[in-house]
Amino acid sequence: MTKLRPAFITLVALSVNNPVAAANYCAGINVKHVRPADWSHLLPFLSQYFRSNDRIDFVGSLQFGEWLIVQAKAPEHPDDPPFIFFRGRPQDSRVVWEWEGVGPDASMAAKKAIPDIPTKLADCFQWAVGNPY
Repeated sequence: MTKLRPAFITLVALSVNNPVAAANYCAGINVKHVRPADWSHLLPFLSQYFRSNDRIDFVGSLQFGEWLIVQAKAPEHPDDPPFIFFRGRPQDSRVVWEWEGVGPDASMAAKKAIPDIPTKLADCFQWAVGNPY
């Protein structure tokens, strides 16, 4: 296994443009503001995932039950940070799916790629895709 150099991490707080809309689409979903203590343990994993020893910016996350969606960007994705889907703890599981881009079909694409994703989480993901952080 290749030893990774420590990456520099910059954190970008998740901000919600319309709290009422977020509450409607994301009721029961843990929409997290990103803090260093929350995500520092993911840095080595995401550095390897992005194949990057450079800075990784955590944009935000959605968590529901055992599901976690992390939006993070690396130099390879400067303008359109992907949403990375995990089922279980990221350190103990593999990436289930990744989404980049915008569009009205994000929820349907998630349900097609991951048939057992909770509908509530897929709907909140659709909201997150359409609303900039």
